[in-house]
Formats: sequence, structure tokens, C-alpha cells
Amino acid sequence: GAGAAASGRLRPLGPSRVNTARGHMQLHIDTAQDDRRERVLQLTRYSLNGHREDILSLQLKLDSLPDALGTRLHRCQLHALARQGPPIKVEEVQSRLDLAVTRALDRCVRTIRRRRASRRHHST
Repeated sequence: GAGAAASGRLRPLGPSRVNTARGHMQLHIDTAQDDRRERVLQLTRYSLNGHREDILSLQLKLDSLPDALGTRLHRCQLHALARQGPPIKVEEVQSRLDLAVTRALDRCVRTIRRRRASRRHHST
């Protein structure tokens, strides 16, 4: 409610389970605005399509901050525990929430693809 948003504290909304070929990926969406959760869940499912099995858990922390001119910007901090390799950490700050989330997820997917390609390259 308004209390959490007014104090600036983020409330974890989750965990959600996202089905994958190998079971479930844990998904945590931390935001002070409950109405964002469903949209972010949709963006996450779409962006990670074909790559969910590579991620054990994913946390998205969403907040907003002003830029130097006072314009409200949206920040998405992503932390993914991958099945292979070290955790993936990404931060995106954009003028629109959808754009910040989509770009953070895209960067995560590109990292997963590079790791897959590297494993294939080193195994041959």
C-alpha cells in the first residue's frame, strides 16, 4: 500500500514459479508498486522464452529515481543464478519501466547465449 511506497521500502512480491523444461525457475519481483508486478511477469516470460531452463532463480528489483534535471527514471536491477557460471548482475536505468526491464532481461539473455557458445566452443 501507500505506507511501503511512502517510506521507500521495497516489498518482495513473490516468489513466483515459472515453468521450464527442467522444472521451475524461482522469480522474485521487488517493487513498491503492486500494479507493476503482472506487467513485469509478462515481460520476463516473453524475454526469457527459450532460456528459462538456464536460470535457477531470478530477482528483479524495480524502483525510480530522479535524474539531474528532476525527471523520473526507472531502474531495474537484475540478479540471476545461472545453472552454469557465476551469477548474472545487470542494472538498467531508463525513462520507461518496460524499457528498463526489457533491456535488463535482454542483457541477461545475451550473457546466457555467450556462455552456451563458449561451452560449445571449448567442448569441440
